[in-house]
Amino acid sequence: MRSFVLLALISASSLAAPSFSSESAGTLGRPDLASSSRVHTLVQLDARRVLAVDAAGLARLWEVSDWQQLGVASPGTRALIGPGGLSLPGNRSGGCLLAAPVAATRDGRLVTAEGQALRLCDPTGQRAPRDFPVP
Repeated sequence: MRSFVLLALISASSLAAPSFSSESAGTLGRPDLASSSRVHTLVQLDARRVLAVDAAGLARLWEVSDWQQLGVASPGTRALIGPGGLSLPGNRSGGCLLAAPVAATRDGRLVTAEGQALRLCDPTGQRAPRDFPVP
């Protein structure tokens, strides 16, 4: 008995402005493992929004009720996440770094890795970030 493997590749272009964009930029969950659009980090922010970081480092904010994209952030961008989507923080150290690895806490804050520290940050910008050094 002979077996065979069927390989299908799907390509998607990644569109992103230097900071933020509300343009359509790919599809959440592309199956192609070689694609830079492949989502490798998915964080549920609340009951209606998820943050997806793809292999190219683009962070996309999605409204899950109708799968509308609310914004795209370039790799390594610090951002605030509000009701209307993504925005730039008022000061340089504010906001959350939208890059993998990232995780969410039960109270809606994000945990990110920055240098040799873990940062607990509030994506809404209402609470100051806290850094925890990692030896």
